Amino acid sequence: MNDKINKISVVMTSYNGEKYIREQLDSIITNITENDELIIGDDGSTDNTISIIDEYLDKFPHIKLVKSQKLGTTNNLERLISMTNGDIIFIADQDDVWDTDKLYIAVQSLKSVNRGIPALYYC
Repeated sequence: MNDKINKISVVMTSYNGEKYIREQLDSIITNITENDELIIGDDGSTDNTISIIDEYLDKFPHIKLVKSQKLGTTNNLERLISMTNGDIIFIADQDDVWDTDKLYIAVQSLKSVNRGIPALYYC
């Protein structure tokens, strides 16, 4: 893989996740820079998920919200991945909480892969 990673993309699907999404968003924000992107695909939440996400949109211009209705997790995720611009794509669940060095460790591991060879990192 190229030693130079210019941009990281994180995609996250959401649906009625108000109970957990704030903590997950906080943990993602500590892992990415303003050069990176976080694309959230909400699938028609009826709770306060959207209003919580809106708070982050106001503070962080590198976060994007894409709304839909009933695409389902797989279709929503596929759509989000197709919208990314990063050199590496990470997938986040709305109810996870990431360690502060999660992406750093992953990127360092992926840099060790020879350029041109597909790589998958999971944890």
